[in-house]
Amino acid sequence: MQRDMARGLRGGDMGSLWQMMRLSTLAAFAPDRFLKADLLDDNASRHLPPDAELLAKMIAVKRTQLESLRSGWASSLGLMAYAGLVGLLFGRIALKELGERPGVAMVVGVLGGIILLWSAIALRGWEIQTMGGKSLVERVNAWIVRAACFLGTTLAVISVSWDASF
Repeated sequence: MQRDMARGLRGGDMGSLWQMMRLSTLAAFAPDRFLKADLLDDNASRHLPPDAELLAKMIAVKRTQLESLRSGWASSLGLMAYAGLVGLLFGRIALKELGERPGVAMVVGVLGGIILLWSAIALRGWEIQTMGGKSLVERVNAWIVRAACFLGTTLAVISVSWDASF
């Protein structure tokens, strides 16, 4: 089964939605099982069995990459949870101080959605990537995208929590 899963992932073909969901879940919650599937995929796509030393190096590199990915997911989740709490707080304050203003709340929500979508489209990747991945351009790109995600999420939550029935 794992060989079939790896075979379906070769050459950029991610396979079925079920496989993508399964692999994403493994990456998040079962990193060792994900690494095993990743190594099977690499081995199947190269058609050569890695020797013990090469295998150890591959595992170390892949483990570092996966930990970086998982750390990014966790910090992003924390940031968005914080944005949600800030938005909830400001939305409730707006309701108490300004009363119900459905039109204004709608504009705030639409603006939040626009900023969120812009941040997803604005994210630059390969075209600015350096070998070390820590250039000033890359750091500014990441900061701008995170700030836009935070602001967009906060505004969207404000618009929802501004409603008296919430």
